[in-house]
Amino acid sequence: MTPDTVRRFALKSIGNADSFIARSKLQLEMSSYVAEKKQTIIGVYVNGADSHIIVSDKGLTVVYSQSSEFIPYEQITHITSPIDGEQDLDLLLESDSLDDVLGSSIPIFGITDGIPDIDEFYNFLLDVTEYLRISPINLRSIRNMKDLAVFLKTECEWEEYTGALANYLENDFHAERFSRLKIDKEMLEKADFWRAVAVILDIPIRLPVEMVRDKDEWANSASFDE
Repeated sequence: MTPDTVRRFALKSIGNADSFIARSKLQLEMSSYVAEKKQTIIGVYVNGADSHIIVSDKGLTVVYSQSSEFIPYEQITHITSPIDGEQDLDLLLESDSLDDVLGSSIPIFGITDGIPDIDEFYNFLLDVTEYLRISPINLRSIRNMKDLAVFLKTECEWEEYTGALANYLENDFHAERFSRLKIDKEMLEKADFWRAVAVILDIPIRLPVEMVRDKDEWANSASFDE
């Protein structure tokens, strides 16, 4: 992921926070925290005199007084949606052990125009982690309908909903019916077509509470038959 991509995500969300300082206005000594990791600084979010968060193209460096913690974007597996009044953004991170998951909390104290900055930080990290998760590397394996079915079962975050579609595409009978739709046959033979479908299907949906509550019933009743 390029620095420009992270900068675009940051400016769209946390860049508007009163406590966020863009790179051009930073003090040079702050760069020492990230110099060893060869990062490009995007900006710094300031909680207070001894607490701030350095935002770079590789991750977040959370600084507490004389100590610091580096959180790479690529290791973030889950971001807990903040509730009203919370000032810590909770994350789950990949561990070196396959059987272990690490937890981390990022303090975010500021409020801008009546809106807690933690909400914008949450949106920023969602954008970055989603961009990393749906990467060209993941999509290169998709060349046709059957490959799309495998992707939906193994890579898609919403497998409980797309699983029924994956089963549909894997069935030769249904696949033949699908191929008879009035779609240009040359398009159906192009890998980019199926990769585009994969990206659209895998966009995280912020489901309403009532749909989340009834998600098992909804998934079990889903049908893709004519």
